[in-house]
Amino acid sequence: MHIMMQRCVELLKRVTSSRRSYKPEVSGSISGVSTASETLELDEKQPNDLDDPMPLKFVRDDSLESELDAVPEACLPSPATLAFEHVQLKDLEILGILGIGTYGVVKLARHRPTGRAVALKVISKDYVVSMRQEKHIVRERFVHLRLRHPFVTTLYQTLQDDNCVYLVLEYLPGGELYTIVHSETKSPIKLPTGGLPISAVRFYASCIVLALEYLHAQGTIYRDLKLENLVLDSLGYPKVLDFGFAKPDGVAARNGTMCGSLDYMAPEIVSRNQHDHRADVWSFGILLYELCIGTTPFTHPNKREQMRCINEEPVSFPNGFEEENQAICDLIVSCLAKNPNHRLSDMHQIKNHPFFKRVSWSKLLQKQVRVPFIPDLHGAFDTSRFDFAPEDPDEYIEPYESDGDDWAKDF
Repeated sequence: MHIMMQRCVELLKRVTSSRRSYKPEVSGSISGVSTASETLELDEKQPNDLDDPMPLKFVRDDSLESELDAVPEACLPSPATLAFEHVQLKDLEILGILGIGTYGVVKLARHRPTGRAVALKVISKDYVVSMRQEKHIVRERFVHLRLRHPFVTTLYQTLQDDNCVYLVLEYLPGGELYTIVHSETKSPIKLPTGGLPISAVRFYASCIVLALEYLHAQGTIYRDLKLENLVLDSLGYPKVLDFGFAKPDGVAARNGTMCGSLDYMAPEIVSRNQHDHRADVWSFGILLYELCIGTTPFTHPNKREQMRCINEEPVSFPNGFEEENQAICDLIVSCLAKNPNHRLSDMHQIKNHPFFKRVSWSKLLQKQVRVPFIPDLHGAFDTSRFDFAPEDPDEYIEPYESDGDDWAKDF
């Protein structure tokens, strides 16, 4: 095994808590979950267009403040219009590690000329080539650079040096939506029985619908929808990130690649049949179920049995849930039809479902609605929502020796 990946595995054990130990992962998501204890505080009222409860804020009860918290910068979301046309690696001051994934490491950095926080995704060229992932990395760059949407993470620029390629991304300090759904210490809106209040589910689901609608309008299928790939900005709005499995010009086409995370994988992908954007509709249905219940509907410790459940078993709900929440259960069932021809066909149909009848889509796009949870952040470099770790002094990148195939020439 490559030395870099050995270092990543060792560091991963130190900076992340246990997550989805039952889940067979196929995806290359990079993420982290914090475990610091926090207390609640009610926020003041805001206009309500999604029938949400009064939003909640975190107030950390520790007396220690990190050096990053003291950085004198307004905690504002990085606008998509922020220009990094001439950024160079020497302009980026690395502050530490936010998370580790299959294909690389995500680091927090300060862009010295502007003083802004950015996330830097670092991917070893040697590892990309050894795993034959050149096409995926190039495709991720191509797809993500052209995306500009309120609920899609902005990729500002890509870079490279002799050994690595780099993605300069918008830093989202609010942490993963996974934390909101599953953390016992960092989510004041998580229900004791699992999952979130229906009003919170409606809010997060509405944002995701708009993001997927935008991607599909661009001709792109996402194919990796899951809680870990949805990260909150400083205002509490979720954004989609990680486009390693996204496929441009894939909405009208039939695609055969088996990719994504098994818990969210559509039957046609599991069966290695042709698929299109309706695979995203299935994943959206799985995500809705997890937001409501706190687990995915077809999870199983045995991978083969889980694949059988995905292909054959009907979706079921805990006792009493369906009777009390008929609208969202109907939406979930409509998204999780085994045959894609029987599924809701696109995000437009989903938006018109009765579950979303009270949503003001235009106000949501403008971020003028109440959110169910607002992270309490201390500056743009706050890392309290992640298992942040200082730079590993022993980190080692395997030297890359090109075979003449200049696959990273556009980075």
